[in-house]
Amino acid sequence: FVGSGNYGIGISEVIVQGRIVWTHGGNIWGGYNSNMIYDVATGAIICVLINQIPAQSNLVSIQLLTTLINTTGGVADQTTHHESIIITPNPATDVVRVQCPGQYIRGLQLLNTAGQVLDVSCESQLGMDRFPAGIYVLLVETDLGQHRRKIVKR
Repeated sequence: FVGSGNYGIGISEVIVQGRIVWTHGGNIWGGYNSNMIYDVATGAIICVLINQIPAQSNLVSIQLLTTLINTTGGVADQTTHHESIIITPNPATDVVRVQCPGQYIRGLQLLNTAGQVLDVSCESQLGMDRFPAGIYVLLVETDLGQHRRKIVKR
């Protein structure tokens, strides 16, 4: 990125909700207006196309990203240590199994995207069969810290 506008090769770097995002937008006279945002922290991509005068696709995409961050906490796969965790299967249908090589699993928590705890397990597996299809967050507590992973229920 170069210059005062943090712009280069068609992409601008801006700050939304205190995080760096990359964005690109454009318009065609007559009302077509588009904007794309890529959130580096979560990997979320938001694309907006509006056919209206006045067109404010950049404001709409920023509001959508802000809503995503505020409702999910900007959930990205996070870990407090470099050790890997293995979640199988993901996407899941009935049971999710967790392995943490070199770590002791203390417990699992299944959260919805609003951060509400839906289920807790003291084992290395969690039943998913009673939950509807969608995206969830699995919080894995080990003797070395917490790991947060996105899981998908089919």
